[in-house]
Amino acid sequence: MHPLSLSGLSARASVAASTSQALLPQFNSVARIEGMAPYFTASDPGYARGIIANPPTYFNLFGVRFVIDMPGAFSVRTARERNFHMIGFGYWVGEYALYPRSFVVARATRVGSIAEGLAHVAAPGFDVRREAVIRGDGLPEVVEGTAAPAGWERIAPDRMTVHARGPGMLVIGEHFDPGWRATIDGRRAQVAEVDLAALGVVLPPSEVKVELRFVPAGLLPGAAIALAAGAALAAASWGRRKWVRVA
Repeated sequence: MHPLSLSGLSARASVAASTSQALLPQFNSVARIEGMAPYFTASDPGYARGIIANPPTYFNLFGVRFVIDMPGAFSVRTARERNFHMIGFGYWVGEYALYPRSFVVARATRVGSIAEGLAHVAAPGFDVRREAVIRGDGLPEVVEGTAAPAGWERIAPDRMTVHARGPGMLVIGEHFDPGWRATIDGRRAQVAEVDLAALGVVLPPSEVKVELRFVPAGLLPGAAIALAAGAALAAASWGRRKWVRVA
Protein backbone atom coordinates (compact mmCIF):
# COMPACT_ATOMS: atom_id res chain seq x y z
CA MET A 1 0.00 0.00 0.00
CA HIS A 2 1.36 3.41 -0.92
CA PRO A 3 1.80 5.68 2.16
CA LEU A 4 -0.33 8.41 0.65
CA SER A 5 -3.32 6.12 0.05
CA LEU A 6 -4.24 5.48 3.68
CA SER A 7 -7.94 6.13 3.98
CA GLY A 8 -9.08 8.95 6.21
CA LEU A 9 -5.64 10.49 6.82
CA SER A 10 -3.99 13.58 5.43
CA ALA A 11 -0.91 13.13 3.24
CA ARG A 12 1.39 14.17 6.10
CA ALA A 13 -0.24 11.80 8.61
CA SER A 14 -0.27 8.98 6.04
CA VAL A 15 3.46 9.27 5.47
CA ALA A 16 4.16 9.36 9.22
CA ALA A 17 1.92 6.37 9.93
CA SER A 18 3.34 4.20 7.17
CA THR A 19 7.03 5.06 7.50
CA SER A 20 6.87 4.47 11.24
CA GLN A 21 6.17 0.82 10.39
CA ALA A 22 9.60 0.68 8.70
CA LEU A 23 11.26 1.75 11.97
CA LEU A 24 13.38 4.41 10.32
CA PRO A 25 15.93 6.00 12.70
CA GLN A 26 13.75 8.98 13.59
CA PHE A 27 11.01 6.63 14.88
CA ASN A 28 13.18 4.31 16.99
CA SER A 29 13.00 6.24 20.25
CA VAL A 30 9.25 6.70 19.84
CA ALA A 31 8.88 2.93 19.41
CA ARG A 32 11.14 2.36 22.44
CA ILE A 33 13.55 0.16 20.52
CA GLU A 34 17.14 0.29 19.32
CA GLY A 35 17.66 -0.05 15.61
CA MET A 36 20.23 0.47 12.89
CA ALA A 37 19.83 2.09 9.48
CA PRO A 38 21.64 4.65 7.34
CA TYR A 39 20.24 8.04 8.32
CA PHE A 40 19.38 10.03 5.22
CA THR A 41 20.35 13.44 6.64
CA ALA A 42 23.81 12.40 7.90
CA SER A 43 26.56 11.01 5.69
CA ASP A 44 28.36 7.97 7.11
CA PRO A 45 29.82 6.11 4.12
CA GLY A 46 31.57 3.28 5.98
CA TYR A 47 28.48 2.39 7.99
CA ALA A 48 26.11 2.65 5.02
CA ARG A 49 28.34 0.81 2.54
CA GLY A 50 29.00 -1.99 5.02
CA ILE A 51 25.31 -2.63 5.66
CA ILE A 52 24.51 -2.62 1.93
CA ALA A 53 27.47 -4.82 0.92
CA ASN A 54 27.29 -7.40 3.74
CA PRO A 55 23.93 -7.24 5.55
CA PRO A 56 24.20 -10.53 7.52
CA THR A 57 27.69 -9.63 8.79
CA TYR A 58 26.53 -6.26 10.11
CA PHE A 59 23.31 -7.66 11.55
CA ASN A 60 25.52 -10.12 13.46
CA LEU A 61 27.86 -7.34 14.58
CA PHE A 62 25.06 -5.13 15.94
CA GLY A 63 22.96 -7.91 17.41
CA VAL A 64 20.04 -7.35 15.04
CA ARG A 65 17.15 -9.78 15.34
CA PHE A 66 14.44 -8.32 13.10
CA VAL A 67 15.00 -6.62 9.74
CA ILE A 68 12.32 -4.52 8.05
CA ASP A 69 12.57 -3.56 4.38
CA MET A 70 10.52 -1.38 2.05
CA PRO A 71 7.59 -2.84 0.04
CA GLY A 72 9.47 -2.61 -3.26
CA ALA A 73 12.78 -3.97 -1.94
CA PHE A 74 12.33 -7.39 -3.53
CA SER A 75 9.79 -9.74 -5.06
CA VAL A 76 7.65 -12.35 -3.34
CA ARG A 77 9.96 -15.04 -4.66
CA THR A 78 13.08 -13.33 -3.29
CA ALA A 79 11.32 -12.73 0.02
CA ARG A 80 10.53 -16.43 0.25
CA GLU A 81 14.16 -17.34 -0.50
CA ARG A 82 15.37 -14.97 2.24
CA ASN A 83 12.65 -16.04 4.68
CA PHE A 84 11.01 -12.60 4.79
CA HIS A 85 7.29 -12.17 5.44
CA MET A 86 4.92 -9.32 4.61
CA ILE A 87 3.49 -7.18 7.41
CA GLY A 88 1.31 -4.05 7.60
CA PHE A 89 1.40 -1.56 4.71
CA GLY A 90 3.32 -4.09 2.59
CA TYR A 91 6.64 -3.96 4.43
CA TRP A 92 8.84 -7.06 4.59
CA VAL A 93 10.19 -8.44 7.87
CA GLY A 94 12.85 -11.10 8.37
CA GLU A 95 14.22 -12.67 11.55
CA TYR A 96 17.90 -13.39 12.15
CA ALA A 97 19.82 -15.22 14.86
CA LEU A 98 20.42 -12.90 17.81
CA TYR A 99 24.04 -12.40 18.92
CA PRO A 100 25.51 -10.48 21.90
CA ARG A 101 26.26 -6.80 21.36
CA SER A 102 29.74 -7.02 22.89
CA PHE A 103 32.59 -9.53 22.53
CA VAL A 104 36.38 -9.83 22.25
CA VAL A 105 38.00 -10.80 18.94
CA ALA A 106 41.32 -12.61 18.69
CA ARG A 107 42.75 -10.45 15.93
CA ALA A 108 42.21 -6.91 14.66
CA THR A 109 44.01 -5.39 11.68
CA ARG A 110 44.36 -1.68 11.07
CA VAL A 111 43.22 -0.42 7.65
CA GLY A 112 43.75 2.93 6.01
CA SER A 113 40.56 3.36 4.00
CA ILE A 114 36.92 2.36 3.74
CA ALA A 115 37.63 0.38 0.57
CA GLU A 116 40.38 -1.61 2.29
CA GLY A 117 38.13 -2.28 5.26
CA LEU A 118 35.24 -3.46 3.06
CA ALA A 119 37.59 -5.80 1.20
CA HIS A 120 38.62 -7.43 4.49
CA VAL A 121 35.06 -7.77 5.77
CA ALA A 122 33.83 -9.21 2.45
CA ALA A 123 36.71 -11.70 2.14
CA PRO A 124 35.76 -15.41 2.22
CA GLY A 125 36.00 -16.86 5.70
CA PHE A 126 35.82 -13.52 7.54
CA ASP A 127 34.21 -14.12 10.95
CA VAL A 128 33.06 -10.91 12.60
CA ARG A 129 33.08 -12.67 15.99
CA ARG A 130 36.76 -13.64 15.77
CA GLU A 131 38.45 -10.89 13.76
CA ALA A 132 38.01 -7.22 12.96
CA VAL A 133 39.34 -4.29 10.99
CA ILE A 134 40.03 -1.06 12.85
CA ARG A 135 40.58 2.58 11.93
CA GLY A 136 41.93 5.44 14.01
CA ASP A 137 45.09 7.46 14.56
CA GLY A 138 47.53 5.98 17.06
CA LEU A 139 46.14 2.44 16.92
CA PRO A 140 48.50 -0.55 16.55
CA GLU A 141 48.83 -2.17 13.13
CA VAL A 142 47.69 -5.50 14.57
CA VAL A 143 45.98 -6.46 17.84
CA GLU A 144 46.21 -10.11 18.84
CA GLY A 145 44.59 -11.91 21.75
CA THR A 146 41.94 -14.48 22.56
CA ALA A 147 38.33 -14.47 21.40
CA ALA A 148 36.00 -14.29 24.40
CA PRO A 149 32.50 -13.21 25.45
CA ALA A 150 31.91 -9.91 27.22
CA GLY A 151 29.19 -8.59 29.53
CA TRP A 152 27.56 -5.45 28.12
CA GLU A 153 25.10 -3.13 29.86
CA ARG A 154 23.59 0.17 28.72
CA ILE A 155 23.28 2.45 31.72
CA ALA A 156 21.73 5.33 29.79
CA PRO A 157 21.50 6.37 26.12
CA ASP A 158 24.95 7.96 26.44
CA ARG A 159 26.60 5.51 28.87
CA MET A 160 27.61 1.84 28.64
CA THR A 161 29.60 -0.58 30.80
CA VAL A 162 31.39 -3.71 29.60
CA HIS A 163 33.14 -6.42 31.62
CA ALA A 164 35.66 -8.30 29.50
CA ARG A 165 38.92 -10.22 29.57
CA GLY A 166 41.91 -9.39 27.38
CA PRO A 167 44.16 -9.44 25.56
CA GLY A 168 42.31 -8.70 22.35
CA MET A 169 40.08 -6.12 20.77
CA LEU A 170 36.81 -5.44 22.56
CA VAL A 171 34.04 -4.92 20.01
CA ILE A 172 30.78 -3.17 20.93
CA GLY A 173 27.83 -3.22 18.54
CA GLU A 174 27.13 0.50 18.87
CA HIS A 175 27.38 3.03 16.04
CA PHE A 176 30.83 4.63 16.07
CA ASP A 177 31.03 8.37 16.64
CA PRO A 178 34.05 10.54 17.58
CA GLY A 179 32.11 11.65 20.66
CA TRP A 180 32.46 8.30 22.44
CA ARG A 181 34.97 8.29 25.33
CA ALA A 182 36.28 5.17 27.11
CA THR A 183 38.08 4.26 30.31
CA ILE A 184 39.58 0.91 31.36
CA ASP A 185 39.39 0.51 35.14
CA GLY A 186 39.21 4.29 35.40
CA ARG A 187 42.11 5.04 33.03
CA ARG A 188 41.40 6.76 29.74
CA ALA A 189 41.55 4.53 26.65
CA GLN A 190 41.28 5.21 22.92
CA VAL A 191 38.07 4.31 21.12
CA ALA A 192 38.58 2.69 17.72
CA GLU A 193 36.24 2.45 14.76
CA VAL A 194 35.67 -1.29 14.25
CA ASP A 195 34.54 -2.85 10.97
CA LEU A 196 33.84 0.68 9.67
CA ALA A 197 30.78 1.01 11.89
CA ALA A 198 31.10 -0.10 15.53
CA LEU A 199 33.09 0.79 18.66
CA GLY A 200 36.24 -0.93 19.86
CA VAL A 201 38.81 -0.73 22.66
CA VAL A 202 42.19 -2.48 22.83
CA LEU A 203 42.23 -4.61 26.01
CA PRO A 204 45.20 -5.39 28.27
CA PRO A 205 45.90 -9.04 29.26
CA SER A 206 43.55 -9.08 32.25
CA GLU A 207 39.92 -8.90 33.30
CA VAL A 208 38.76 -5.29 33.15
CA LYS A 209 35.80 -2.97 33.39
CA VAL A 210 35.35 -0.69 30.40
CA GLU A 211 33.11 2.36 30.75
CA LEU A 212 31.96 4.38 27.77
CA ARG A 213 30.17 7.71 27.70
CA PHE A 214 29.12 9.95 24.86
CA VAL A 215 30.08 13.62 24.72
CA PRO A 216 29.37 15.17 21.30
CA ALA A 217 32.59 16.21 19.58
CA GLY A 218 33.01 19.96 19.93
CA LEU A 219 30.47 20.30 22.74
CA LEU A 220 32.90 21.42 25.45
CA PRO A 221 34.84 23.91 23.27
CA GLY A 222 31.54 25.21 21.93
CA ALA A 223 30.15 25.63 25.45
CA ALA A 224 33.32 27.47 26.51
CA ILE A 225 33.06 29.84 23.54
CA ALA A 226 29.37 30.44 24.26
CA LEU A 227 30.11 31.23 27.92
CA ALA A 228 32.94 33.56 26.94
CA ALA A 229 30.71 35.32 24.43
CA GLY A 230 27.94 35.64 27.01
CA ALA A 231 30.37 37.08 29.56
CA ALA A 232 31.69 39.57 26.99
CA LEU A 233 28.17 40.69 26.10
CA ALA A 234 27.25 41.04 29.77
CA ALA A 235 30.39 43.09 30.43
CA ALA A 236 29.69 45.30 27.42
CA SER A 237 26.09 45.82 28.52
CA TRP A 238 27.15 46.67 32.09
CA GLY A 239 29.78 49.10 30.79
CA ARG A 240 27.26 50.79 28.51
CA ARG A 241 24.72 51.24 31.34
CA LYS A 242 27.44 52.66 33.58
CA TRP A 243 28.51 55.10 30.86
CA VAL A 244 24.90 56.22 30.31
CA ARG A 245 24.40 56.88 34.06
CA VAL A 246 27.59 58.92 34.26
CA ALA A 247 26.68 60.90 31.16
